[in-house]
Amino acid sequence: MRLAVANPPIALSILRALTEISRQYITSGIEITYEVTHHGPTELNKPITFAEIGSSPAEWSHKPYQEIVAKAVYIALSENPPECISSVGIGGGHYAHQFTERVFTAGECYGHILSRHVVKEFRDAPERFEYILRQAVMRSAVTTKRIVLEGKTPSYIKQIARSVANNYGLELLE
Repeated sequence: MRLAVANPPIALSILRALTEISRQYITSGIEITYEVTHHGPTELNKPITFAEIGSSPAEWSHKPYQEIVAKAVYIALSENPPECISSVGIGGGHYAHQFTERVFTAGECYGHILSRHVVKEFRDAPERFEYILRQAVMRSAVTTKRIVLEGKTPSYIKQIARSVANNYGLELLE
């Protein structure tokens, strides 16, 4: 399995634009968050950034949502990428609420987020998780600076994260 090449600053630009535009046009019921890494594997060596509308056909086909996402992507690509601490996240659910909050409070931007569901999948194969985490660090359009652990992280994952952080000279936030 190979992860896509992520572009954390562009993902952050889109997230910020979506947040701002949605405040102007949507009054309630919509949540803007990062979504954890789940597209791929891919052998493409160019950065890929996904901006999705909800999780059902009703949302996907909602024209105002389509226009908001299109406008956010246009704005994000029209501006210089923001300064941010390129990070990899570990933990949390499919919609990465804590990591989304951190971009606005800690100056981070995320390319790959490995959810707690991914962590559970590798319980019996920690070496495979280390392989995926190394890819998450390296398959980025910008240099990764930090690994951030969310919530209750199993000790074997913490140990792997420490090892990878040490090997690549990254900051680790537990």
